Amino acid sequence: MTQFSSVSVPAIAAGKGPFDVSPSPSPDFGCCAMPRKNRAGIFSVPVDMNKAGIAIRAHEYAHLGVFRTLDDMAIHRAAEKHRISENVKQVCMDCLTNAFGLARGLEEIRNLPRETPNDSTPWPERVLHRVQTHGIDGITLPGHHEVVAERACNILANCGRQLARARRRVKNKRQIMKDILFGMSLIESLIALEGDSDVILTFEHDNPELQWGAMREVRLPFVRPITAAIRALTRRPMYVGPLMYPHRYLDGAMFGLRRQVAGGTLLIDMSASMDVTSDQIDAILTHWPAATIAAYGSEKRHCRSGVLVIVARHGRAVDPGVLRDAIGAGNVVDGPALRWLCEQSEPRIWVCDGWVTGIGDYMSLTLVREAMQLARQGKVTRCSSVDEFLKKESL
Repeated sequence: MTQFSSVSVPAIAAGKGPFDVSPSPSPDFGCCAMPRKNRAGIFSVPVDMNKAGIAIRAHEYAHLGVFRTLDDMAIHRAAEKHRISENVKQVCMDCLTNAFGLARGLEEIRNLPRETPNDSTPWPERVLHRVQTHGIDGITLPGHHEVVAERACNILANCGRQLARARRRVKNKRQIMKDILFGMSLIESLIALEGDSDVILTFEHDNPELQWGAMREVRLPFVRPITAAIRALTRRPMYVGPLMYPHRYLDGAMFGLRRQVAGGTLLIDMSASMDVTSDQIDAILTHWPAATIAAYGSEKRHCRSGVLVIVARHGRAVDPGVLRDAIGAGNVVDGPALRWLCEQSEPRIWVCDGWVTGIGDYMSLTLVREAMQLARQGKVTRCSSVDEFLKKESL
């Protein structure tokens, strides 16, 4: 062990030293870190001479080769700014590093130890494994999820190959960093949007600095009674409850009791892409008479902020023409509207096609992930359209 600890090979790959070299506590694990001004670098790898041990050492050497050009701390800070989790950052850098090593001729990397997930494996672990083993394993994800994963992995692998070809100096380092962060953001979104990854298929770039617009609540008068909903909410002559029908003393049904009807809160995206009609709102109240229905969208004249309007409550709804005049064609405030929904009564339904936007009605992978995380934390069920919601209720 003493003899192994004195080997200074990592400094060759990293281009500088010194390194604290030590055997890894696990035969299937390795780690490394570049040296800093006040501390030595770290190079902890298995010492076994089997295929797995050699592959792990080759992989860690490739990591140092990547960090020789791209500062590992700069990547870490940029990933935090993009709200990339540590697990996603690590597997994405592994994907890039494997491509870098293979481009440099380190074929031993193909023997890295790995466990093949199955259908019962949690979704985040399946995605992380798919990225981490890109180019050395044949695992794929189902349907359009694989399209997103393959695109992200190809972006990361291409960055690794570019770094491998640049023996001395990388001219387009800034663009490579942008591509790396975009690939990471795609994978982070793929995990967050389980079942909804079609939303991110068309993204070409991300804007992590984009923010939600400010939201204000607009109160409109409820001028349209929905007959079916009011009938369902009206108390019926019964034999228990408060005295309401004294003229029914002969048959004893002098008391009023309200039937149990479906309630909850529905939040509807009223942007132009949704095309919600007043007939659909009436149909919702027919199925959920006690529901509170709210709609949101951008301001009518600009997309810097947005509004939320209570569309229907207690069986009555606002005038559809007035509602359309109050809400613009953009989203802008999906996040604030979801926070409002999370404070309302359950069950909570969010009717939205998934195309969430921030200030200026621009989209961002970061905002998409934040919206889906808010929905998950608030136990919100998302339906892509009103028709989808009504179809589920009619089953």
